[in-house]
Amino acid sequence: MTNESKGYVQTFLAYFIWGFLPLYWKQLGTLAALEIMSFRIICSFLLLLNIVTIRKEKIYVSYIKDRKKRVALLLTGSLIAINWFVFIFAVNSAFVLQASFGYYINPIISILIGVLLLKEKMNKLQVVSLSIVIITVVFMAISFGQVPWISLILAFSFGFYGYLKKIYKLDSLHSLLLELLIALPFLLIFMSVITINGTGHLLNATPKMYLFMALAGVVTVIPLLLFSEGAKRIPLASVGILQYIAPTLMLLIGVVIYKEPFTMTYKISFVFIWIAVGIYMYSVFRNRKKK
Repeated sequence: MTNESKGYVQTFLAYFIWGFLPLYWKQLGTLAALEIMSFRIICSFLLLLNIVTIRKEKIYVSYIKDRKKRVALLLTGSLIAINWFVFIFAVNSAFVLQASFGYYINPIISILIGVLLLKEKMNKLQVVSLSIVIITVVFMAISFGQVPWISLILAFSFGFYGYLKKIYKLDSLHSLLLELLIALPFLLIFMSVITINGTGHLLNATPKMYLFMALAGVVTVIPLLLFSEGAKRIPLASVGILQYIAPTLMLLIGVVIYKEPFTMTYKISFVFIWIAVGIYMYSVFRNRKKK
C-alpha cells in the first residue's frame, strides 16, 4: 500500500468512526450529557497521556512554557468541551438531524471565520455557498419557530476551535492532551459530587454501561490519531470530500435507526445545504487545479 493510499484509508476510517458516534453515545442515554462528557474527557486524557508517554514525545511542554499558547489552550479547551457536550446532548435528546446539519455547514462557517478574522478572500462560488447556508438557516428558523441553535453551536464552536489551532500552531494530539487536562479538575469535582449524592452512575452502572464508559476515550482518541496521520498523506481537497462522510452517516442514523421525523423543512434544508456543499467542493477543486 502506497503512502497516499494509506492516508485515504486512515482518513476514511476516522470520518467513518465519527459518523457512527451517535450510536455509541446513545448507549449511555440514561446518563446526563455532562456525566457522559466527563467520562469522555477523563478517559481520553488518560489514553492520550499513555500514548505520548510511550512515544516519548514532550511537545506539550513547549505549549506550557508559552504564555500565548496557554491562553489559546484555555480557549480551545472551552470550545471543544462545548462542542462535545452539545453533540452528546443532541444525540440523546433526539436531535441527530440538527447535529448532522451542523457538521455539514461547519467547513463553510470556517470560511466565514477566515474572512472575518484572517482577512482571507472569498471567491464568488464561496460567497454563493455561504449565502445559501445563511438563507437555509433563516428558513429553518422561520419554519421551526426557533433558530437551529444546536447546528450553529456545533458549527461555530468547531470552526473557532480550528481557527485557534491554526493561528497558534497547535498540533492535534498534544494540544488536546492539555485541553483535557485543564477541564479535568472541574470534572473530577463534578463526578465526586454526583457520586456522593447518589445521582451519578460511577458506582451503580450495569456491566454494559461500564464497558461503554471505559471505551469513551478509545472512540475519541483513535479517530483523531487516524485523521492526524491520514490527512498528512492526502490532498486537502480529498480531506474536504471525505469530511462529509460523518454528517451523512449521522443523517442516515437519525432518520433510519432513530426514526427522527424527516419533515418537509428538513428535506428542503438538506437539499439546499447539499447544493451549498457541492458549490463549495467545486470551488476547492477549481482552486487546487489552478494552483
